[in-house]
Amino acid sequence: MRSLDTNVLARWLLGDDAAQCAVAARILAEPCWISHTMLVELGWVLNKSLGLSRDVVAAMIGQVLSLETVQCANRTGLEWALGRYAEGA
Repeated sequence: MRSLDTNVLARWLLGDDAAQCAVAARILAEPCWISHTMLVELGWVLNKSLGLSRDVVAAMIGQVLSLETVQCANRTGLEWALGRYAEGA
């Protein structure tokens, strides 16, 4: 199982480079691990670097977590934290 990096997740979510997005989609089609650190970094990139709102960032990270191939620690806790983040916590 691969452990993914923020760049793969960002390319897949943003689709800003067709070739890299296609590679990211192939990677995400197989079982993979995403650490909490990568999700926090992804949130920072989406919010601080790209200026996306908290609710959009939470929805995008939720989209990643909804993939059946994605494994992570304490999914329930992450989903709770995303909800709180979207509300401004």
